[in-house]
Amino acid sequence: MKICVIANRFRVDQFRSLVAALITLGHDVFYWVDTADAMAGAAATKRTILDHRFDLGISADWCFFADPSSPLNRRLDGFPPFINLCFNSPFDALLELSAHRDIPGFLAENRIWLGLLSPLDHRALAAFGVTRHVDLPVGLIDRCLIYGDDDRLFPVGFMPAAQHQAYLQPQAALRDRLAGRYAEATEALDLVYFGTAALHVTDDIPTFCFGPIAPRLPRPFSAYVADYGDFDPEITPDRRGARIDDYLAQLPEFAGADPMVWLLRRRLGAQLERGHRLAMRRARIRALQDRHGPRLALFGDDWARFGIAARPAEAETGPLRYHASAISLDFGSLSYDSLMFPRSCDIVQHGGFLLQARLADSDALLGDLAPAVTFDGQDDMLDRTDRWLADPAGRRDAAAGIAARLGRAYDLPRLIDDAISRVLA
Repeated sequence: MKICVIANRFRVDQFRSLVAALITLGHDVFYWVDTADAMAGAAATKRTILDHRFDLGISADWCFFADPSSPLNRRLDGFPPFINLCFNSPFDALLELSAHRDIPGFLAENRIWLGLLSPLDHRALAAFGVTRHVDLPVGLIDRCLIYGDDDRLFPVGFMPAAQHQAYLQPQAALRDRLAGRYAEATEALDLVYFGTAALHVTDDIPTFCFGPIAPRLPRPFSAYVADYGDFDPEITPDRRGARIDDYLAQLPEFAGADPMVWLLRRRLGAQLERGHRLAMRRARIRALQDRHGPRLALFGDDWARFGIAARPAEAETGPLRYHASAISLDFGSLSYDSLMFPRSCDIVQHGGFLLQARLADSDALLGDLAPAVTFDGQDDMLDRTDRWLADPAGRRDAAAGIAARLGRAYDLPRLIDDAISRVLA
């Protein structure tokens, strides 16, 4: 099968893995990245995409669909189905289509599917009427190294499966390469956490294709967040959701079923949810510092604003820190109540021991390991850290068990194969 993959410059790492998995499955891939638009002969090469000489297309964040010839702007007869990968919230991706009053119908007419990082978005998408979606947690477990030492080099054009130029490879090679550049990051640490401390609210909605979207609301998003009041760090998820819903229901500008209003309401609710999760993150870090003191190595931005000592954020050394630390802590994503997001998967795939807040899919993914390697609240978290710091042999066994389970759940070629079958059915 011939598959057209169109990447954007911000997602090169994930798309390397995607192409490698497609080649592993025996497909021939035409690869294009938006940075290639400036190369000689780019227009003629890109024209082959518009001539729909493929069985399936895969892109991200509508990066291809900004083209004036694209099916988002002018229907092309015979254009193959496309999967648009939603690397952020799928609702942010749909905001770019909010000018179309019937978004589900528009997606169906143009044979566009949404590729979701988290299956937990299914229910909300169904409420919005969107059923054309597939689960594709691209590049979270499997990673791709290509052409020897330069793991960022990627050819534009056809990559026949017979060439075997792209391949999935364990993370050990990447760690070895990083260790040569950042030897100080291989120091043994007891507890490590990477993350930011503060909520940064954007009043305009940035999009990859159409520039910032002005929400056309009486007040900016930041004003609505400020009026919401304090974020309770220990409120239960159900009570948290009910409180956010009550607040949104009092705002007349967010009422109604218009697609833009529905999506803006969803976006503001997500901002308020993040505020609560960040408050919980700060409270738990304080408790860990009180219990463990300098044994906790905290990396990230904005902690000083809350009187919490932290090391500066590090962009590249996470794999080394996770691998060298006794325990890598995680409190969950700010966007998804799912184990399946980059930080937790990075910890696992780099050989770290993941100790994580209990999430919606923890039991389903971790099985009988979940009670020992997840925690429900602050006291439970402190008990788990005490236990595992004293049991290095147990940590090694548990880390191997977690890696085996997630490797099965997030096998990238299998997930891609399932997604292609669903789309082409």
